[in-house]
Amino acid sequence: MRSDHIFRCGASRSTGARHGVAVSGRWRRAWVSGAVVIVAVAAAACGGGGGDDEGRRVITDADSNSEVSVEVGDDVEVRLPSNPSTGYSWRIDPAPTVVELRSSSFDEVDDADDRVGAGGTEVFVFDVVVAGAEILRFEYVRPFDDPIVPERIVEYIVRVDGAPWPPPDVSPPATATATAPTTTGD
Repeated sequence: MRSDHIFRCGASRSTGARHGVAVSGRWRRAWVSGAVVIVAVAAAACGGGGGDDEGRRVITDADSNSEVSVEVGDDVEVRLPSNPSTGYSWRIDPAPTVVELRSSSFDEVDDADDRVGAGGTEVFVFDVVVAGAEILRFEYVRPFDDPIVPERIVEYIVRVDGAPWPPPDVSPPATATATAPTTTGD
Protein backbone atom coordinates (compact mmCIF):
# COMPACT_ATOMS: atom_id res chain seq x y z
CA MET A 1 0.00 0.00 0.00
CA ARG A 2 1.35 3.44 -0.89
CA SER A 3 2.01 5.82 2.01
CA ASP A 4 0.02 8.54 0.28
CA HIS A 5 -3.11 6.34 0.10
CA ILE A 6 -6.08 8.08 1.69
CA PHE A 7 -8.77 6.21 3.69
CA ARG A 8 -11.96 8.01 4.47
CA CYS A 9 -13.52 6.90 7.79
CA GLY A 10 -17.28 6.53 7.53
CA ALA A 11 -17.45 6.99 3.76
CA SER A 12 -17.58 4.50 0.98
CA ARG A 13 -14.81 4.54 -1.60
CA SER A 14 -17.32 5.32 -4.32
CA THR A 15 -18.81 8.38 -2.63
CA GLY A 16 -15.61 9.94 -1.40
CA ALA A 17 -15.11 11.76 1.88
CA ARG A 18 -18.58 13.14 2.17
CA HIS A 19 -18.93 12.28 5.90
CA GLY A 20 -15.49 11.14 6.92
CA VAL A 21 -12.06 12.34 7.84
CA ALA A 22 -9.13 11.70 5.55
CA VAL A 23 -6.52 9.47 7.21
CA SER A 24 -3.33 8.24 5.61
CA GLY A 25 -2.50 4.51 5.67
CA ARG A 26 0.19 4.98 8.32
CA TRP A 27 -2.17 6.87 10.66
CA ARG A 28 -4.99 4.43 9.98
CA ARG A 29 -2.83 1.53 11.20
CA ALA A 30 -1.86 3.52 14.30
CA TRP A 31 -5.51 4.38 14.98
CA VAL A 32 -6.62 0.74 14.63
CA SER A 33 -3.78 -0.45 16.89
CA GLY A 34 -4.74 2.15 19.51
CA ALA A 35 -8.39 1.11 19.35
CA VAL A 36 -7.45 -2.54 19.88
CA VAL A 37 -5.39 -1.62 22.96
CA ILE A 38 -8.25 0.46 24.39
CA VAL A 39 -10.75 -2.37 23.89
CA ALA A 40 -8.37 -4.90 25.50
CA VAL A 41 -7.79 -2.65 28.53
CA ALA A 42 -11.53 -2.00 28.90
CA ALA A 43 -12.31 -5.73 28.70
CA ALA A 44 -9.71 -6.53 31.35
CA ALA A 45 -11.00 -3.77 33.64
CA CYS A 46 -14.56 -5.08 33.29
CA GLY A 47 -13.60 -8.68 33.87
CA GLY A 48 -14.20 -9.57 30.25
CA GLY A 49 -11.62 -12.35 30.29
CA GLY A 50 -14.24 -14.96 31.20
CA GLY A 51 -14.47 -16.92 34.45
CA ASP A 52 -14.74 -15.39 37.89
CA ASP A 53 -14.17 -11.72 38.55
CA GLU A 54 -10.91 -10.97 40.34
CA GLY A 55 -11.47 -11.65 44.03
CA ARG A 56 -14.98 -13.10 43.50
CA ARG A 57 -15.76 -16.80 43.68
CA VAL A 58 -19.09 -17.82 42.10
CA ILE A 59 -20.61 -21.11 43.25
CA THR A 60 -23.89 -22.83 42.40
CA ASP A 61 -25.99 -25.73 43.61
CA ALA A 62 -23.86 -28.00 41.41
CA ASP A 63 -20.93 -27.21 43.74
CA SER A 64 -22.82 -28.44 46.81
CA ASN A 65 -20.76 -30.61 49.18
CA SER A 66 -17.53 -29.25 47.75
CA GLU A 67 -14.74 -27.21 49.28
CA VAL A 68 -14.48 -23.50 48.49
CA SER A 69 -11.05 -21.94 49.13
CA VAL A 70 -10.99 -18.14 49.41
CA GLU A 71 -8.97 -15.39 51.05
CA VAL A 72 -9.94 -12.61 53.45
CA GLY A 73 -11.14 -9.68 51.35
CA ASP A 74 -12.60 -11.86 48.57
CA ASP A 75 -16.29 -12.06 47.68
CA VAL A 76 -18.31 -15.25 47.42
CA GLU A 77 -21.41 -15.26 45.23
CA VAL A 78 -23.82 -18.16 45.70
CA ARG A 79 -26.38 -18.68 42.90
CA LEU A 80 -29.23 -21.10 43.67
CA PRO A 81 -32.27 -21.96 41.50
CA SER A 82 -35.50 -20.75 43.03
CA ASN A 83 -39.17 -20.20 42.34
CA PRO A 84 -40.71 -17.84 44.90
CA SER A 85 -44.20 -18.29 43.43
CA THR A 86 -44.24 -21.74 45.07
CA GLY A 87 -43.62 -20.18 48.49
CA TYR A 88 -40.10 -21.59 48.66
CA SER A 89 -36.98 -19.52 49.22
CA TRP A 90 -33.43 -20.17 50.37
CA ARG A 91 -32.38 -19.40 53.94
CA ILE A 92 -28.95 -19.55 55.50
CA ASP A 93 -28.83 -21.72 58.60
CA PRO A 94 -26.87 -21.40 60.81
CA ALA A 95 -25.48 -17.88 60.42
CA PRO A 96 -21.91 -18.08 59.08
CA THR A 97 -18.92 -16.55 60.88
CA VAL A 98 -16.10 -16.46 58.28
CA VAL A 99 -18.28 -14.69 55.70
CA GLU A 100 -20.79 -11.85 56.06
CA LEU A 101 -23.89 -11.50 53.91
CA ARG A 102 -23.60 -8.29 51.88
CA SER A 103 -26.66 -8.67 49.67
CA SER A 104 -29.30 -11.05 48.41
CA SER A 105 -31.43 -10.70 45.29
CA PHE A 106 -33.53 -12.63 42.81
CA ASP A 107 -32.67 -12.84 39.11
CA GLU A 108 -35.61 -13.79 36.91
CA VAL A 109 -35.10 -16.20 34.04
CA ASP A 110 -34.26 -14.18 30.92
CA ASP A 111 -36.83 -15.91 28.72
CA ALA A 112 -39.66 -15.70 31.27
CA ASP A 113 -41.46 -12.97 29.27
CA ASP A 114 -43.27 -11.84 32.43
CA ARG A 115 -44.92 -15.25 32.86
CA VAL A 116 -46.57 -15.70 36.22
CA GLY A 117 -44.82 -18.41 38.23
CA ALA A 118 -41.55 -18.29 36.29
CA GLY A 119 -38.52 -19.31 38.30
CA GLY A 120 -35.09 -17.78 38.48
CA THR A 121 -32.01 -17.64 40.66
CA GLU A 122 -31.53 -16.37 44.21
CA VAL A 123 -28.15 -14.65 44.47
CA PHE A 124 -26.30 -14.23 47.77
CA VAL A 125 -23.11 -12.16 47.92
CA PHE A 126 -20.83 -12.57 50.92
CA ASP A 127 -17.72 -10.69 52.06
CA VAL A 128 -14.96 -12.97 53.36
CA VAL A 129 -14.12 -11.31 56.70
CA VAL A 130 -11.95 -13.62 58.80
CA ALA A 131 -9.67 -16.64 58.41
CA GLY A 132 -11.14 -19.97 59.40
CA ALA A 133 -13.24 -22.82 58.09
CA GLU A 134 -16.92 -23.68 58.38
CA ILE A 135 -19.89 -25.12 56.54
CA LEU A 136 -22.03 -22.60 54.69
CA ARG A 137 -25.51 -24.18 54.63
CA PHE A 138 -28.60 -23.16 52.66
CA GLU A 139 -32.07 -24.65 53.10
CA TYR A 140 -34.85 -24.33 50.51
CA VAL A 141 -37.94 -23.87 52.69
CA ARG A 142 -41.43 -22.48 52.84
CA PRO A 143 -41.14 -20.30 55.96
CA PHE A 144 -44.89 -20.44 56.68
CA ASP A 145 -44.95 -24.26 57.01
CA ASP A 146 -45.28 -25.69 60.50
CA PRO A 147 -42.96 -27.45 61.04
CA ILE A 148 -40.50 -25.99 58.55
CA VAL A 149 -39.01 -28.89 56.62
CA PRO A 150 -36.35 -28.15 53.98
CA GLU A 151 -37.23 -29.29 50.48
CA ARG A 152 -33.54 -29.19 49.60
CA ILE A 153 -30.22 -28.51 51.36
CA VAL A 154 -26.94 -27.35 49.83
CA GLU A 155 -23.72 -27.04 51.79
CA TYR A 156 -20.23 -25.80 51.04
CA ILE A 157 -17.08 -26.18 53.10
CA VAL A 158 -15.60 -22.68 53.15
CA ARG A 159 -11.86 -22.54 53.89
CA VAL A 160 -10.42 -19.05 54.28
CA ASP A 161 -6.66 -18.48 53.93
CA GLY A 162 -5.94 -22.21 53.88
CA ALA A 163 -7.55 -22.95 57.26
CA PRO A 164 -7.64 -26.67 58.08
CA TRP A 165 -10.80 -28.74 57.75
CA PRO A 166 -12.23 -29.74 60.11
CA PRO A 167 -11.18 -26.81 62.32
CA PRO A 168 -9.04 -27.87 65.29
CA ASP A 169 -11.51 -26.36 67.78
CA VAL A 170 -14.41 -28.49 66.52
CA SER A 171 -14.80 -32.04 67.77
CA PRO A 172 -16.65 -34.60 65.72
CA PRO A 173 -20.20 -35.30 66.88
CA ALA A 174 -20.57 -38.08 69.44
CA THR A 175 -21.83 -41.37 68.11
CA ALA A 176 -25.03 -42.88 69.43
CA THR A 177 -24.59 -45.05 72.50
CA ALA A 178 -27.96 -46.76 72.34
CA THR A 179 -27.94 -50.52 71.93
CA ALA A 180 -30.42 -52.73 70.19
CA PRO A 181 -32.83 -54.59 72.43
CA THR A 182 -31.69 -58.10 73.29
CA THR A 183 -35.17 -59.57 73.67
CA THR A 184 -38.34 -59.13 71.74
CA GLY A 185 -41.84 -58.89 73.16
CA ASP A 186 -44.09 -61.96 72.75
